[in-house]
Amino acid sequence: LAPVMTMLPVKDLERARDAYEVTTRCGAAHQRLNARINLALAHLQAGRLDAAAAAGEELLPVQQVIEGEDDG
Repeated sequence: LAPVMTMLPVKDLERARDAYEVTTRCGAAHQRLNARINLALAHLQAGRLDAAAAAGEELLPVQQVIEGEDDG
């Protein structure tokens, strides 16, 4: 049997996303991106395709911030 992964409740992932949103430390943009990826994947695993798509749409603006930091 394959190991069963324990999924974090979506509420916890949403709180993590919100917490990273107010973080201003170095690497915060990468953490914000990670939080959004985790949230999108949790929705996808739970079969909530619309919620996964909505969370996925939040990825591009954060990615653009990261690319701007890398260029800067």
